[in-house]
Amino acid sequence: MIQKQPWRLWLVATVMLAVCTVFFHYVHAFRFVGFILGLTGCYLAAWALIGKARWCRNCKRFPIG
Repeated sequence: MIQKQPWRLWLVATVMLAVCTVFFHYVHAFRFVGFILGLTGCYLAAWALIGKARWCRNCKRFPIG
């Protein structure tokens, strides 16, 4: 079981989503990079919120509940 600090996940997710916005709106040549950063930021936010910042390494899923 991997346990991360939720505030760190939220911080990284927020920064990634902010960078995603900059890449997507201002640097048109790198829209794909902005899209990937946005997806990764959403994943980290879901890990912090739904998964309670825990990850089961053996079963490859969030332990919900």
